[in-house]
Amino acid sequence: MSVSPTLPITVKEKIHIMKSKMILMLGLLTCNNDLKPYDSASVDYVCMQPIVDGEYDIIFETVETTCGSMKDIRMNVVYGVPAPNKNAGCHLTSIQNKTKSCEVGASFDCDDGLWEMKLDWNTKSHSSDDTLINGTFNVKMERFTGWTCEGKYYFHGLRDG
Repeated sequence: MSVSPTLPITVKEKIHIMKSKMILMLGLLTCNNDLKPYDSASVDYVCMQPIVDGEYDIIFETVETTCGSMKDIRMNVVYGVPAPNKNAGCHLTSIQNKTKSCEVGASFDCDDGLWEMKLDWNTKSHSSDDTLINGTFNVKMERFTGWTCEGKYYFHGLRDG
């Protein structure tokens, strides 16, 4: 039985072996931790855009409708919720703060004696200018005679400085 001679290990080789052992130990130490995996869906987002609040001049753009076009209006918006005309007999049925998109969704049921209406607004402020807003407006209407229509509109608005 012959034994092969052992070659001396150089300092450079010793450093390489030590580095390899350190990397292996660090890898093993990080494998068993109590930290839960990061899930971006569980993050609480906070909208940093300005709050939509005040009197805005609203301009509508028709997307799709059987109701016809919407005329431009001046409307009060309170914390992102458009306030329908008081004579429309509306009441707020739901509100959603969509913090990821910085939108506010608001739904109204209205009955002014001539029309029953369902109004859905999604309002969003401009990222850096609180005098500008935009969003979508969806409406379903039924006249007392039974005639119905639906419409979808984009809108943008400007508040006086």
